[in-house]
Amino acid sequence: MHPDFVGFHVWYADGSRWSSRDGDWGELPSQNVQFATFYEARTYPIWIEDRWVTENYVVQFHSQDYYWLGADGRPGAGASSDVPDDVPQGNVKTGSWMLEETGVAFWDLAAEAQRFRKAP
Repeated sequence: MHPDFVGFHVWYADGSRWSSRDGDWGELPSQNVQFATFYEARTYPIWIEDRWVTENYVVQFHSQDYYWLGADGRPGAGASSDVPDDVPQGNVKTGSWMLEETGVAFWDLAAEAQRFRKAP
């Protein structure tokens, strides 16, 4: 992972969630990604209820065909034509569309992804 980033979370279509605590990016399941949040080393203070909390700036991707960590360790997402040629083996994950009847599950994943603003 690039030095500007300190961790990640990945949400899958089956509702599972993996993070950088669970292993390196290349070791995580490679299919059915719904959301990928990458935590920057930069932080900011935010007042939540009755105290200051330090959160990380994030780069977040969703609804993409592919998600990756490039050879330089920077995250990206997009179509197959967007994937850099030098991405290490295992560092490309595929996305998936959720059917309309599972749309509620998708939005539940989206809401959960928005709550995670501290690096794992």
